[in-house]
Amino acid sequence: MEDEGIRSVEETETPQLPPKIALTLNGGNSEINTPTIPIEWWLGEDVIKMKPTHILFIEQDQSEIDDIHDEDAGRRYLFPIEQSPAFLQMFSSGHHRLMAIAFGSREHAKQYLKKYKATDYYTVSVDHHRVRDGNAALGSTLVEFDIPVGVFADPPQSKLGKIGWYWVKLWTKTPKDECFFRKWVVPCILLKPPVFAAYHVIRFIAGLVHALYVILASVLTVFAGFRPRPILQEIRDAIFWKRYDWSVLRYEARYLVGGNPTFRLWSYRDRKATYMPVAPFQVAGIALIAFLSYLVVTNYSWLTFLIVVAGLAATIGSGAFAYLHFDHWQDQLKSDRSKRRIDWLRKNLGLANKKDRVDLDDLPVPEGVVAKGVQKFYVGFWTLKMKVCKPYDKKA
Repeated sequence: MEDEGIRSVEETETPQLPPKIALTLNGGNSEINTPTIPIEWWLGEDVIKMKPTHILFIEQDQSEIDDIHDEDAGRRYLFPIEQSPAFLQMFSSGHHRLMAIAFGSREHAKQYLKKYKATDYYTVSVDHHRVRDGNAALGSTLVEFDIPVGVFADPPQSKLGKIGWYWVKLWTKTPKDECFFRKWVVPCILLKPPVFAAYHVIRFIAGLVHALYVILASVLTVFAGFRPRPILQEIRDAIFWKRYDWSVLRYEARYLVGGNPTFRLWSYRDRKATYMPVAPFQVAGIALIAFLSYLVVTNYSWLTFLIVVAGLAATIGSGAFAYLHFDHWQDQLKSDRSKRRIDWLRKNLGLANKKDRVDLDDLPVPEGVVAKGVQKFYVGFWTLKMKVCKPYDKKA
């Protein structure tokens, strides 16, 4: 009979209603016998209809549960909703709680992964007892379990092992599992100092290349009729690696109010937009047409001129037609994919299919040859890692 130690908030507070999300961990037992846990999730029909894309896990040990800032503490992991199962490593023995939240977009979910600088606290707080389900969070559940002391790896006890442990901590951070320690022990002792110096030289050179990209991309952006970010500031940030995306656009449509287009937009203040009178490429296009017309009229016949003009008109017209109908084609394609995806979620991750135990030999089969190969590699990798890369208990 399944142990009642793991229960969701929905199951405990509103037993008359089915939970929006359910989890399968180790057969429902309240004590987990491994520090690396395979997890499967199951979605209610109301969540499936809202087209979830990602699931966020928030894991905390007892010290983080008791923390005055418990809503910001712990470890958070984000997975595509189709990537079932997931494998989570626990890094301390004792009591744990795990929350799962489904999201309808990666953009919303990623906000929950941001941390304050130089801290282990996240910038977006989560009340583990009352998550508001809305446009961002489509559903949630909370489970609690215990992990015994004896399932974790022991830190190295020999003199040489302790030296290696010290150097790894000095150059990186406290090893979290056996693989991390094995990976870094030799490089930290022998290679880290010269590599550290070479890294900063290469990083500076790459920053100069990045700055060159900023210059070229900004020039092309202006030419295309869009306002780039302040170029001198962007060059400085590129050299010192303070830029975190490839875009050089100063204004993007998602940040504007009232549907203001970004094409030829030069400034946007107090919801008032100021536009360039004409885009540089339009001026260049007119100049090119005038130059070609001059060559044709002075060197060839009017018939040739008309043929050139007709060709240009046909090219521009076909481009405009494709542009006007592109959104329709995209919407139709997205609609077909969305229907297939919902059917797949209902068939493979619906609550009606919930299992009592994670069976790595009987998993949801993703669509596509590539996705199947990725799943096989992912599960095989973590199955091996569970055996040879046990986490260390931070309480030890």
